[in-house]
Amino acid sequence: MRILIIGAGVTGSLFASYLAGSREKLEKKLREKFELKILARGETFRRLNENGLKIHHVVQNITTIDSIPVIKTLESGDVYDFVFVFLRKTQVAAIMEELKSNRSGLFVFAGNNGTGLEGLSPPLKQQKISLAFPAAGGRREEGTVFSVHGNKPSLILGRNKNTAKRIRNLKKVFRLSGISLKTTGAMDSWLKHHLALIIPLSLALYSDGGDNVSLSNNSDLIRQSIKAAKEGSAALSRLGHPLRPWKLRFSLWLPCPLIRNKVKKLLASPMGKLLVYDHCMAAPEEMKELAGELERLVAPDERPRLNLEDLFLKTIDNRTE
Repeated sequence: MRILIIGAGVTGSLFASYLAGSREKLEKKLREKFELKILARGETFRRLNENGLKIHHVVQNITTIDSIPVIKTLESGDVYDFVFVFLRKTQVAAIMEELKSNRSGLFVFAGNNGTGLEGLSPPLKQQKISLAFPAAGGRREEGTVFSVHGNKPSLILGRNKNTAKRIRNLKKVFRLSGISLKTTGAMDSWLKHHLALIIPLSLALYSDGGDNVSLSNNSDLIRQSIKAAKEGSAALSRLGHPLRPWKLRFSLWLPCPLIRNKVKKLLASPMGKLLVYDHCMAAPEEMKELAGELERLVAPDERPRLNLEDLFLKTIDNRTE
């Protein structure tokens, strides 16, 4: 089996590390050669070649270093069973022409996405694509990835009748590698509602000046971001995007004061800095694009969204530029 990971940021590095560390087990259980490569360029390519992939797993308080082959380009004849694209939404377009000419089995685009498969340009054959989202966060600093994840890295993956067989094989690979893989037939809705949750808090962070601790003390702005998330998710549901995952329904029904207290504690913690602050500050261009996607998604809904619209007006044209 051959797997390629495109992108050696926080999430791509994490999944590459777990797969690389399980190579011997995979070859024994699958009874075939297991090959893993990373596609990276520029300084990242040099760093990985010279120093390997270094990750500090924050919750587990351990550091791993893996030596993984790195390539700069994906040739049309270089075929993989799975190609994982762990790139920011603003970086995906630059790789699409390269992917279009490649004949690999399944391309998995793992990350924030409000435009679905239709937003990939130039388009790939849809039977060869799955959207996904990794449950991990963190930052990269001085050649080391600081990764925040649970006991097992987790990926939620979109499934359909065209990808079912391949996904069954992937589940086995991930299970043997210590990675949790969950699937859903409503990945597009899942990603859209995820935007409705994260964008208001991101905009609130920018509006407060980009300081997670300061925002944790700004009860009014946190309250507004929670109301905005409820407004956005409700609008998406009315527009025909079913609420996913199901447990999100319970969270959105909770009273604002209860949610606000949880958010305040998260923002003020070191974990909140890694999960919220670091990504927002490292990728303002991505957050601006995603905020625009959410704004266009909910625009057809006729009900007022006072809190969400106010956050758009406060932040999109200044802090996120």
